Amino acid sequence: MEIAKTILEQIKCTDRWALGAWGANNYVGGKVDGENEGVKFKVSSTKTKRGTWVMITLDEGADLYNIKMYRILKTDVKYDYELEGIYCDQLVEILDSVIG
Repeated sequence: MEIAKTILEQIKCTDRWALGAWGANNYVGGKVDGENEGVKFKVSSTKTKRGTWVMITLDEGADLYNIKMYRILKTDVKYDYELEGIYCDQLVEILDSVIG
């Protein structure tokens, strides 16, 4: 949970209104992809489709973040966007370009 809090704080420090602008809600922290620590949350914007989740995980070896945006369709997971090797100061800029 500590890494999830850190990620959210880094986003808030870069742009304190970003999470609200993206309609972020339903925050989940911990091992969000089964292996890596991070945070995931649901977003709602004009650029994203209904039911879109953002997952940000820490690559501890490189001390960089990985971003995945996905939707759950019935029993399938559809990944809409994936990017690896993100520095903390790039999170808001990258997410804002995809989420809106």
